[in-house]
Amino acid sequence: MGENTLAWPSFENLSAAFADHVRTRQRAVNQAAAIIQGAWRGERNGRGRMWSITAKLQHDLLGHQVWAHEKLDGTNFGVTCEGVRVGRRRVVAPETKTYQTVTIDGAAPSKEQVLAVKHALAKAAGVTLVGLPTFVLYGELMCNPTKFAYHERLKGVKFAAFGGKFAAGDEGAESKETAAFVAGLRAAGIAHVYDFQQGRITIIASPAFTAIAQGCGLATVPLVGEGPLRDVLPALYPRLMENNSEGVVLT
Repeated sequence: MGENTLAWPSFENLSAAFADHVRTRQRAVNQAAAIIQGAWRGERNGRGRMWSITAKLQHDLLGHQVWAHEKLDGTNFGVTCEGVRVGRRRVVAPETKTYQTVTIDGAAPSKEQVLAVKHALAKAAGVTLVGLPTFVLYGELMCNPTKFAYHERLKGVKFAAFGGKFAAGDEGAESKETAAFVAGLRAAGIAHVYDFQQGRITIIASPAFTAIAQGCGLATVPLVGEGPLRDVLPALYPRLMENNSEGVVLT
């Protein structure tokens, strides 16, 4: 079969050491604040100015809102709103019964569920998506149910949705509908990445997407943390070090 032209993108894989890196950066921010405070010592209202600069540094570097979802050790699998099944790189032949040892029927989402997710995303964004017909729903097909106690923890789930991808028309061209859809996603708090040059909109894991997918009868990847980056990463540090999961995905 042919190439999957709406393949799920690869994201940078960060080790547990990244949490240490963030903590180091946070200490550096505090040290920089102390240096600035020393330079301003004696100035009128210096303490207030110091607080405002420290707050800005903390916000810009570590204050961004993030969500952490468990990275499941399955295999990347998608279904289009036309019912075509795809792996990360290639289209799955219609006659294929199993994929990475998993029986597809009964595990993968149905065409109707994918359409329901697409329409729910459009409704949340306040558009009709007439000009954005192609959508792929992606998730982890659970081909390793015995790892990390998945079968028990996820209650036998065989597919856990984590996002989707739209073809947004011709490369390098943007319709009014696409612009309205992207703006609507942002307003609805639906995390996404818009690649204008490639004409692709990737919906990534977030509580808003989770609510939509679950409302359409789908299981989703577990949320394991949310809040400012400076709080989430230190809280995740024990999980990363215990090696009892594949990892986490930050969005």
